[in-house]
Amino acid sequence: MSEQQHVEFGWFLPTTGDGEYVGIPPQRPASPEYLTEIAKAAETAGYEFVLIPTGGDCWDGFVVGSWIAAHTSKLKSLVALRPGLITPVLAARNAATLDQMTGGRTMFNVVTGHYPQDLKACGDPLYDQHDARYERTLEFVKVVNLSSWILV
Repeated sequence: MSEQQHVEFGWFLPTTGDGEYVGIPPQRPASPEYLTEIAKAAETAGYEFVLIPTGGDCWDGFVVGSWIAAHTSKLKSLVALRPGLITPVLAARNAATLDQMTGGRTMFNVVTGHYPQDLKACGDPLYDQHDARYERTLEFVKVVNLSSWILV
């Protein structure tokens, strides 16, 4: 007999704004009120988490995750992290803190890259080195895993 799996469903928080079409300026800018409205609607609809994106044009995921946790009761935040924008020890520290502050309602998504122009604009020295970014991500995950036990 196989072990039963639980699949979690999530929604997306548009921290860069929202609109009908992708690739054009947002028709509705991001705001604390709008993101709260989306998060509460997702929670009411039965979604278990919201994805908080990362990138040069995105709001900070840890700050947004804290905001969302303060305005919902059970919704989790899936905070995207991008090696090269944050060090692994700081990521582990922020992650452990947010998870403690939210009673375990924090999850993380490690994003290896984005389009090169955004990576370069954010100061990533590996913006044009695909394979090196994946090597850095592997090291990032290892350091975060080692650091996490100290911080919890």
